[in-house]
Amino acid sequence: AHFVAEHGLLVISDGTLGNYRGSRRGRVFLTLLADAGASALKHWSLNFPFWRCAHLTHEEMASYSAALFVPSVPFGKTTFKDFLAMEVPLFFPSRRLLSSILGLNGAQCREFGIFPGCDDHVCNQGVDPFQHVAPWALGLCEWPHQAAKLLHSEFYRHPHIQYFGGLGDLLTKLSSLDAGALLNISRQTHTFNKCLLKEDDDFWALALRALAAPDPATASDGAHGAAGGAAASAGAEGWFRGIPADPHCLFGLASLDGGGAVCCAAWCHCCGEASCMEGGEVARHCCPQAIRGKSSACAQAPPPCTAPSARSSPRACREGREACTSQVLRFGTHLDHAVSAELADIIEPD
Repeated sequence: AHFVAEHGLLVISDGTLGNYRGSRRGRVFLTLLADAGASALKHWSLNFPFWRCAHLTHEEMASYSAALFVPSVPFGKTTFKDFLAMEVPLFFPSRRLLSSILGLNGAQCREFGIFPGCDDHVCNQGVDPFQHVAPWALGLCEWPHQAAKLLHSEFYRHPHIQYFGGLGDLLTKLSSLDAGALLNISRQTHTFNKCLLKEDDDFWALALRALAAPDPATASDGAHGAAGGAAASAGAEGWFRGIPADPHCLFGLASLDGGGAVCCAAWCHCCGEASCMEGGEVARHCCPQAIRGKSSACAQAPPPCTAPSARSSPRACREGREACTSQVLRFGTHLDHAVSAELADIIEPD
């Protein structure tokens, strides 16, 4: 982004998906914001391209000092990710505010019945619910559903988005940021984006190595000679086709019956005697009696295996959620993601 004496704020809303700007609440919010931009925000120049039916290129969008995006659907994240990729400081509604916007602006009849007091019999009959129920009642039904979905939304998994809880909060944040602060936000976004790209590179590098590694279950020494045997051994010892051992049954389904502890395969429906009657692969991977007779110990083999040891207190995130920091749980792309310690001061958006 290019930062100048007068900051440019690009205000973006959804197109036809929900159309928050076309709702009464959206029109009030945007009109008050435009009035504030002309009076209270002396160092900001606000641009509302949808009022002029203007279409902006990515180069034009990236030229602004900051952007404001208010969606009216919980999906359709292309515009949201475009701003993050361009590293333009992004102002975005808090969870509480967006839950209210989505609940009142996009009530969906089929979802009402999952909450107490929200009767969906009208929906099932194909009748317009607004003929029988006050519109504000439908909003009350939809609000908790949208709030639950937003708990795990990507909208709230980037640490350097500027969240606001209402128009007053937004104006306060805008008036307190100078060019240096906006540039710092852009640089922090750039640093975190580099981290995400590195994680993507590492993941796909491992995925390609996994596809290239031979499967030890099908490799044949007779067909490929010593080279084939060495390749099969390398595949068995690595993590490409699974895990070499699972001593605590972290990647299986544990069972403790009268014959002693076993660790069944993770895909088993039941790690118990009921699986023994099904025979075949189910019995071999899910029947404790069969596993005790033919499988190796979990200390040397992956599931199905025998005698998994008691699990101690987790020391790493992949061993248990209680060992994960809140930063990894919120911003990490996987359990081993080394999220920077500087994110510890990031405030959780409500």
